[in-house]
Amino acid sequence: MGRRARAAIVVAGICVGATVASGLPATASGATASGGAVGGVGTQYFLNDRWSGDADRAFTWGRDDDAVHVGDWDGDGADSLATRRDATFAFDDVLGGGGDLRTGRFGTPSDVALTGDWDGDGVDTPAIRRGSTYHLTNRLTGGAAEQVLAYGRADDLVLVGDWDGDGRDTLGIRRGNAFHLKNTIAGGAADVAFTFGRADDQVYVGDWDGDGRDTPVVRRATTYFVSDSFAGGEADRVQAYGRAGDTTLVGDWDGDGRDTLGVRRTAALPAGVVWAQEFDGAAGSAPDPATWNLETGAGGWGNAELQMYTTSRANSALDGAGALVITARKEANGTYTSARLTTQGTYEPQYGRIEARIQVPRGQGIWPAFWMLGAELPSKGWPAAGEIDVMENIGREPHLVHGTAHGPGYSGGEAISGTYRHPQGWAFADTFHTFAVDRKPGSIEWSVDGQVYHRVTRASTGGDPWVFDAPFFLVLNVAVGGQWPGYPDATTVLPQQMKVDWIRVHRN
Repeated sequence: MGRRARAAIVVAGICVGATVASGLPATASGATASGGAVGGVGTQYFLNDRWSGDADRAFTWGRDDDAVHVGDWDGDGADSLATRRDATFAFDDVLGGGGDLRTGRFGTPSDVALTGDWDGDGVDTPAIRRGSTYHLTNRLTGGAAEQVLAYGRADDLVLVGDWDGDGRDTLGIRRGNAFHLKNTIAGGAADVAFTFGRADDQVYVGDWDGDGRDTPVVRRATTYFVSDSFAGGEADRVQAYGRAGDTTLVGDWDGDGRDTLGVRRTAALPAGVVWAQEFDGAAGSAPDPATWNLETGAGGWGNAELQMYTTSRANSALDGAGALVITARKEANGTYTSARLTTQGTYEPQYGRIEARIQVPRGQGIWPAFWMLGAELPSKGWPAAGEIDVMENIGREPHLVHGTAHGPGYSGGEAISGTYRHPQGWAFADTFHTFAVDRKPGSIEWSVDGQVYHRVTRASTGGDPWVFDAPFFLVLNVAVGGQWPGYPDATTVLPQQMKVDWIRVHRN
C-alpha cells in the first residue's frame, strides 16, 4: 500500500471464540456426537489433504438434515461418508455423486452415534451411546449390539481414536479439559489420563502426522491446535482451515493412511473457490478472530498518515447483511481512528485469483486499500518481502483505482503501477466493484469487474529480484491522510466506510 516504506507488521494474537465443545460437532438434532459424527445444514464438502487451507476437491453428498459420519465402512483403508436419517445409515465410498453402496439400520433417533473399529479388523462400524452405556456392533444391518459396556458419564464428551497405535479404535471421554482414555472394551477404568486444550474448545481426533496413532486437536473458531503428545497442553503446530461456521469432518479421504480435515458448509461456494470470507454474522460482531488480526497504533505507518488503528467495533464490524465494514472516524478530541485487518499467520495464499467485492469510501484524504504483503516480512523487511496492492483509491481521484507491485529496487514512488478509470467516469464509491489479482508463477494480472488493466511479469522488474512467487497475506484498511492522498479538508465528511461484501480465492 502506498508510495512509502511500511512500518513493521506485528502479528496479533488469536482471539478465542466461545464455541461450546462437543467431542465432535453436534448432530442435526443437537445431540453431542463423536467418532466423526457431524450435522447441520448444507451438502457441500471441501476436503483437504494438506495443512494449507486449499481444498483438494469438493463434492456434494447427502441432504441438509442428515447427520454425517466418517468411517472405513468396507475395510479398504479409505474413510468415506455415511448419513444418518433418524435410525437409518446410508453408506457411500465414492467421493463424487450420491450413490449408496449399502444401507443399514442401527440405533434410535435419540441415541448419540459413534464410529470406530471396535474389534480391530480394519472396518469401522457404528455404536450408540445411551447415557453412559455403549452398544457396539460390527454388523451393518439389524439393531442388535454385539457387546454392551458402561463407560464414562452421561455428560462426558466422547472421543474415538487409536490411542496406542495398535490399529484398534477405542473410547475416550473428556471432562472439562481432562481426557480419560481406555483401550479395553470391558470395564470403566481409563488406561490413560491427560489434559489438552481448554474446556470450551472443539475437539477432533485424527492421525495428523501419519504415524498410525490418533491424537487430539482442538479448534478455536477456524484455527486448529494439533498435538501428538498425551501430556501437557502444548500444540505441535497451529493451522487455520475453513471458516468459523463450517462443520468439520476428519477422515482418510484418499486412503493414504493419514487422516485430514474436510469442511461442510451451510452454502456451497462458487466452483473453483478454495477459500472465502463471506462476512456473514450478527450486526456489530467482529470479523472472524481466527482469520483476521486487528493491528493497532498510530505513528504514520511510514506514510505520515493521521489515523490510529483500533480493535473497536466502532471501526470494524459486520453489518448483519453479509458485509464487513471498516469505518474511519473523527473523534471528539480531533483525532482520527480506523481499522487495519490482516491474515498474517492465518491465511497466506501463494497463487490463485484473489478477489474482493468492495464499495470504497469517498472524500479528500481518505485512502482505502485491499492489498497483500509477503509472508516473509518479519525476517526480510519491506520492500524485500514484496507488496501487491490489489486496489487503492484516494479521495481526490474518485473515478480511479490503482494496482501496484512493490519489491526490492522498485518500491514507493518507483513501484510498478497501473491505473484503471471507471468506464463512465463515475466514482467508485457509488457502488460495489470486484477488484482482483491473478497470481501465477512469474506473473501478476490486475482487473476490475473482470476487465484486465495491468500486468507485471518477471521481466518487468528490469533485473531487480522478483519476489512474488512466495506466500502473501491479505490486508484491508482505510487510512486517513498521508503523503500520497493528502489530508482531509473542509470538504471531507466523516465518518466514511469501506464495505467488503466478500473475499474469495480461486485456484487458477
